[in-house]
Formats: sequence, C-alpha cells, structure tokens
Amino acid sequence: MLHEVLDFAELLKQKTIPDEPQSGNLAILIHNRFKGLDADNLPIPSRQLSRNPPSFEE
Repeated sequence: MLHEVLDFAELLKQKTIPDEPQSGNLAILIHNRFKGLDADNLPIPSRQLSRNPPSFEE
C-alpha cells in the first residue's frame, strides 16, 4: 500500500499548478484539472476489516 501511495504522490508532483488563479464554473475547473489522470486504470485496494471497538465496561 505504501508503494501505491508513493506512486500517487509522484503523479501529483508531475502535475503543475497554474500560477494564475482561474475563475469560472468550479465543476468545469475540477474536471479540466483531472481529465488527463486516466483514473479508470488506477488500482483499487482491497477492503480491510475494521478493528473491533474498545469495550468501556469495567
């Protein structure tokens, strides 16, 4: 999992943030920011069981 997080961090480093703030429709701006990401091919980690909650009874 750590390897996948590091790979994702590298991907984010490669993306550049524009120097000038953009204005307009927020949904379109978000779509344009991530449209080259190709998120359909990203691996989905398997789910893990959550831990048992602690017991507060004495």
